[in-house]
Amino acid sequence: MKIGIITPADLPVPAVLGGAIETLIDNFIKENEKQGLFDLVVYSKYHDRAAGESKKYTKARFNWIRENGGYRIISFLFRILRKIGITKTLYDVWLVYRFIKKDHPDVILVEGNPAYVKYLKKRLDRGCRILFHIHALLNEGKYGYLSDAFEFSDQIIVVSEYIKSNLLHRFKININKVNVVFNCVNEIYFEKAGSVNNNISLKKSLGLEQGDFVLIFAGRLVPEKGLLELVKACKLLKNKITFKLIIAGSFGSDFGKTNSGPNPFKEIIQTEIRDNETDFRFCGYVSNDSLVGYYACADLAIFPSITEEAAGLVAIEAMALSLPVIYSNKGGIPEYVSPKCGIMVDMGAENCIGQIADAILTLHDNSEMRKSMSSASLQNAKRFTPKKYFENLSECINLSI
Repeated sequence: MKIGIITPADLPVPAVLGGAIETLIDNFIKENEKQGLFDLVVYSKYHDRAAGESKKYTKARFNWIRENGGYRIISFLFRILRKIGITKTLYDVWLVYRFIKKDHPDVILVEGNPAYVKYLKKRLDRGCRILFHIHALLNEGKYGYLSDAFEFSDQIIVVSEYIKSNLLHRFKININKVNVVFNCVNEIYFEKAGSVNNNISLKKSLGLEQGDFVLIFAGRLVPEKGLLELVKACKLLKNKITFKLIIAGSFGSDFGKTNSGPNPFKEIIQTEIRDNETDFRFCGYVSNDSLVGYYACADLAIFPSITEEAAGLVAIEAMALSLPVIYSNKGGIPEYVSPKCGIMVDMGAENCIGQIADAILTLHDNSEMRKSMSSASLQNAKRFTPKKYFENLSECINLSI
């Protein structure tokens, strides 16, 4: 069976610049190399390193969208035509359609971008099935792409029961079209599970000392991830425990690079830690493979999102490396983290900062609790291996035929 995979277009696949959705696609492609179930065709933004990486795959072919001068001019013209009401079509959609006409896939997996669904469904053979894979809470835009995607897709795949419930409440969707497939993390996290708290050289470079209780926060450094609340909670512990907080991620929404430019949220965080800078380790952007080493330096992972997260991807990464977690009650995160693995905090409560501080202190003071949660974390993370993800997504693909 031939499967066409349409990437979100912001970042390339293979995921050489990171990106959560792109990494999931990568995992699916890699697992298919092992199992050989599908003939894959991937439609992705071009990147030199991604093109080089793609050559190692024997069961996946890549069609590249090259953002050269001609692309930018024509894309601009399409946006003008859309703005004045002549067309709703994006240039990327038109380009991918031209590829797909030649490839004749049996199933198209649209990853995240609803603009493709109706356009392709109206133009391709009736036998071609379209699956729309949703990775976040989406809202309807000016051009109605989302409602069209729900109507014209043959199947809708979401990453948590929370997202499913939310969409069914807000849109007219046939419940039988909606399936939940939980996310996964790279196999490297499970391979390195025994290395937690044993990365001596990296600890030294981060200035971590014997006796430090090491916390880690990983993700984009934006307000909705709860970093400010975490920093304030850590300040409450200043005279109670000796700790260091590793912060792995870049300010803003840019993937694959550390943003050194002006950023209002960065200035807020810098002001907040001004009197306690030695307790915090800002690492900038860390690639997915390298992030394993940073987790391996920590005793505890903290993910205090204040927004309704679709899923708990970073929490799975930490759990796969046997780390206890302090996690938010928001969105789909609790579906990924068992209470046996850590402590949940109510990030909608007025005392959420105090809750985080209390949770850190509780786990700092109770080594037996940490040990029990560490073991439970690894077992729970095994629900989210690339193999299980591939099997579950493949089942949805097969059901659509």
